[in-house]
Amino acid sequence: MEERVRYMGIEARFECDVLSDVRYGDLEEQAVDIYRPAVGRSSSDERLPAVLHLHGGAWRKGDKDMLAGASRGLASRGFVVFTANYRLARRGRNRWPACWEDVRTLLEWVLEGGEDLGVDVSRIGAVGYSAGAHLAALLGTRPETAKHIRCVVDFFGPSHLGPGRRRVGQYILFGRMRPPRATVESASPALLVSQDTPPFMIIHGCSDRMVPVEQSKILHEALAAEGTEVRLCLFEGQPHAFVRPDRNGELSPEALKAFREVSDFLSTHLGPCMPGRDRSRDSGSPGST
Repeated sequence: MEERVRYMGIEARFECDVLSDVRYGDLEEQAVDIYRPAVGRSSSDERLPAVLHLHGGAWRKGDKDMLAGASRGLASRGFVVFTANYRLARRGRNRWPACWEDVRTLLEWVLEGGEDLGVDVSRIGAVGYSAGAHLAALLGTRPETAKHIRCVVDFFGPSHLGPGRRRVGQYILFGRMRPPRATVESASPALLVSQDTPPFMIIHGCSDRMVPVEQSKILHEALAAEGTEVRLCLFEGQPHAFVRPDRNGELSPEALKAFREVSDFLSTHLGPCMPGRDRSRDSGSPGST
């Protein structure tokens, strides 16, 4: 419990049970860890909101285990958290759209079987970091998936991969520096925003040298222009992945603030985590703890 409180910077309300390495598809990489609040026998039939939780790593590295602490933190607030692996683009394999196909398959799997896991499939959010944020943003902007997503949290993810912008990871993702325009557009959340796009929270460090903060500003502008609810949270002086814990497992004040804001945002848009329970009145809102 104490580890979760430190990691997320918010008060934990539930212990959680973890199902590890559950298969959501036929491929070796299609594995997910499921973090479910241990809400007690009397609440076992209550449906809870879900969060699809996606790691970063420039589309070529990383693993769901990177998010174990954050996953427990979210589950401790009453969300069923699906922290997934997806195919990585390395050694000439798994170029676009492999990672996207996996994330879309994950969503379909949750929609089809989520009720058996205690999930209210009408209340699904997506949270991602860096490359995972790019995929989470696609869930909220691609027409085939946006209708199933209630909200998106984008931590410093690329949003516009096309010409006229700094090329962020084009070679890694597509296997070439100048992919076809249609391919780039299909992978650029900022170019896919529509009236069906759900609310977004975008978090970015202003000193990010890996994914320029311009990428989040572009997405913010596209969302605002469409009339989509969006909140852009910029952190002066912060680098890429500033929400990661240090060697001692501690978070910076900026990371703690970001996680509190995320908890509040998810609670607002996914609804109460326990039917009949107003979480904002339970020992204060997440943003004020």
